[in-house]
Amino acid sequence: MQKHEEWIQVVAHGVYMHDAFLSNTDTLKEEIESYNNTVFKGNPIWLLKRERREAVYTLALPERYASIVFAVENEEARYQLLARKQISIAGRLDYLAKFQNISLKT
Repeated sequence: MQKHEEWIQVVAHGVYMHDAFLSNTDTLKEEIESYNNTVFKGNPIWLLKRERREAVYTLALPERYASIVFAVENEEARYQLLARKQISIAGRLDYLAKFQNISLKT
């Protein structure tokens, strides 16, 4: 049985939905890690519905942006990233925020 591990997450807003990033999140992870001197745990996850991701080619250029969430090693790594406020992805600066995991339980 695997030990439950809580991942420390950060969200980046305004990430361009490039074909290579949508089809392979390994490529997106490599892009971010190499240009931002940071290391992730696992691959980033797009925060958009599958239908929108599949219809990206029909969207107007200004609509081809979404958010991603990714996990970092520890609180210190998250603090350092959030202190920068922005991260470079595909030659653009995208804004960072602390990811708030919200439970649907009432």
